[in-house]
Amino acid sequence: MSMSMLKPVPRLALVSALLLGAAPALAADSIHTLVVVTTEGSCASALGYVVEVGEGDKVRAAAEEKARARYPTLKRLHHKDNLKKSKEPLGRYLVVLSAGVTKAGCAGRAMGVGFGTDEASAMKDAKKGLGKNFPFNDGALKVEHSKSY
Repeated sequence: MSMSMLKPVPRLALVSALLLGAAPALAADSIHTLVVVTTEGSCASALGYVVEVGEGDKVRAAAEEKARARYPTLKRLHHKDNLKKSKEPLGRYLVVLSAGVTKAGCAGRAMGVGFGTDEASAMKDAKKGLGKNFPFNDGALKVEHSKSY
C-alpha cells in the first residue's frame, strides 16, 4: 500500500512514529542490577551480581531470571535501577564494589552497586549501597565492574 493511499490520520501517525521513534526515549534506557545474596545463619554473603539493560519491568524480570539460573543457592536479591529511585535518572555510569565481611563468625563478601553521571559519583553511590546492605564490611574495596552505558 502506498503512502498516498493512507487516510490523513494514519499517515500523520506513521510520520510521527518515524520522526519520534516507535517507543518513548526512556523505554530502553533502564539499567537494572541485582546483587545476589546467600545467608547461612545470621551471616550474609554476596555471591555475585547481574546487570541487564532494557525496557522497564522487562529488564527487571530478565535480571531476576538470569540471577536465579546463575546462582541457584541465592536467598535474597538486592535490586537497583538507574531510573526507579527518583524522577530524575541516577545516571548511566555503573560501578559495582566488593569488600570482605567482618561480622564475627562470618566469612564472605559484601557488594554495593551505584549509579552516577561519572565514575566518581557512581563510586560514591556504590559505597553508600555497600554500607547500607552490608554494614559489616572491611572497607578494602575492590571494583568489580565500572562502565558507562
